[in-house]
Amino acid sequence: MLPQIQHRNNASAIQDKDVPKEVLDRLLRAGRLSPSIKNRQPWRFIAINDIQKKLELQEACYGDRRCKKGALIAACYATSDYEMPNGFSANLFDLGLASGQIMLQAEKEGLAAESLTSFSQSQAGRILTLPHGMYIAAIILLGYPAEKEKRDMSSKCLPSQRTINYNSW
Repeated sequence: MLPQIQHRNNASAIQDKDVPKEVLDRLLRAGRLSPSIKNRQPWRFIAINDIQKKLELQEACYGDRRCKKGALIAACYATSDYEMPNGFSANLFDLGLASGQIMLQAEKEGLAAESLTSFSQSQAGRILTLPHGMYIAAIILLGYPAEKEKRDMSSKCLPSQRTINYNSW
């Protein structure tokens, strides 16, 4: 699996091509099967493949033109949060795990995936008719890569000497 993680499809340019519902269903299943703290499963996912919704979300994503291509998955959570004993939010941690699993499955499906975090929460929430108390943590952009060449992510990573330690800092 490490080679797929290191060499991923590039989401900076995706084809204007629909992602089949069967593929979206597998991506959503990957997110749903993600581990979560105390098995709380705080996520709710919204798959967006309707062109009108994608165009509206493009505006909410500050004009990101990639939104109208491929498909989008909004990873949502409720405001009632479980705070872990270490003081951190369990919801955001769990959504990060689930989003990561969706993105790994996307790679297996031959898709490029990128997490969009630059969007208007209120505008995107209205477009997706989120109930009160629900928020979007990220919108996952999914599409068939326009470029056949995969991106080597190791060149973008900090050196392991700066990020990995054993047994102590």
